[in-house]
Amino acid sequence: MPDLDRAEVLDLLGRLGAEDDAIVLAAARELHGKIRESGLTWDELLQLEADASDASTGQHATAAANGALSAGGKDEVARLIERLLARSSISDSLREELADFKRAIADGTFEEMDAQYVRALAKRLGA
Repeated sequence: MPDLDRAEVLDLLGRLGAEDDAIVLAAARELHGKIRESGLTWDELLQLEADASDASTGQHATAAANGALSAGGKDEVARLIERLLARSSISDSLREELADFKRAIADGTFEEMDAQYVRALAKRLGA
């Protein structure tokens, strides 16, 4: 994405589901500003993602099609999960969810979508 940080955009999109309307409005305005500053329209942005998916080849395309995550990606996310679990301030339900992610990494069912969620969560919580 030209001049856009994918993780940041995903984080802002995630905030659109917040219960606090002020958080939702702030995220929507920030997201709109980032898209406008990039010079892209929403249609162009979504087309970039579709084109990138269509252009993928080889092992990366197969892994992406299967939702698989590379070994290096798993290691990175496992470290993020450990940092999150080390925080005493997280809820029991989040702790349980992170433990489930650790099991999914170990048994090979952890997917790229899960990794994106963990990365966005870690960024939001400053881990």
